[in-house]
Amino acid sequence: MIQSILEQQQRQIEWLRQTQPDVPDLLALVKAIAQLQPPAPSTQPLSPYDAVFTQFLHEQYPDWTGTPDSWLTLAQTQGAEGVRKRLRDSWDNRHEAPDPAPSINRFIRQSFLPIATAHARAGLLHLQVRNERQAWTTWQAIREWNNDRKNEQGLRRLCGTWQWLIHNHQNHGDHKTIMVYPPPSQYHRMDPQPAMIRVQGDTVYIRWEFPRGIVQEESLLFGERDQLLSGTFVNNLGPNGNITGRRVKPCQGE
Repeated sequence: MIQSILEQQQRQIEWLRQTQPDVPDLLALVKAIAQLQPPAPSTQPLSPYDAVFTQFLHEQYPDWTGTPDSWLTLAQTQGAEGVRKRLRDSWDNRHEAPDPAPSINRFIRQSFLPIATAHARAGLLHLQVRNERQAWTTWQAIREWNNDRKNEQGLRRLCGTWQWLIHNHQNHGDHKTIMVYPPPSQYHRMDPQPAMIRVQGDTVYIRWEFPRGIVQEESLLFGERDQLLSGTFVNNLGPNGNITGRRVKPCQGE
């Protein structure tokens, strides 16, 4: 299965190399693991050389990661052949029995592969988590951009001069005023400036924040082909009621 993954299109691998800087080392390690799979364990009893050879390797090369001489660094930089060469050279230097294959394969099977596989799985899991986090961040950015784009389109619908008729349920009084909403690019010039305006479909939410902690929220609805706005308002000091707005001038400035 690992080998089949490595045989996927080269373009996909190159894309991974460019977007995930730690993927080349991880791919190299996975490839070495695939190529180091030894034959089935022998039914012969353990050689007296096995334990001595394994102990020598652990003493001579104690590090598995983190150093230029470590086993996993060797596998990542020189591949399976580099690992086998180290094992053969270590055997030859000790002038042991003439056939090193059983002891070398046993070390690969019982020591190298379990540790290397665990490291590769941890790396793949870390890569998956990071990619999921990046995908979530990207998705949120796309979603926010899309919402902002829709809100800007809504603000263009709101742009213009409106005559507001405000009915206050608290004192049953009516009040008329003129509201001018500029194009989206000029909202910074409004005075006073809404703390928030969100337009979703035909629904308009406007939040005003004034000195001394005064907050007023308005929930309105477009009607009559965007020539009418109607809805309610509520003020944290108590006033609340209805708003009816009629467009008296089209959008100016864009």
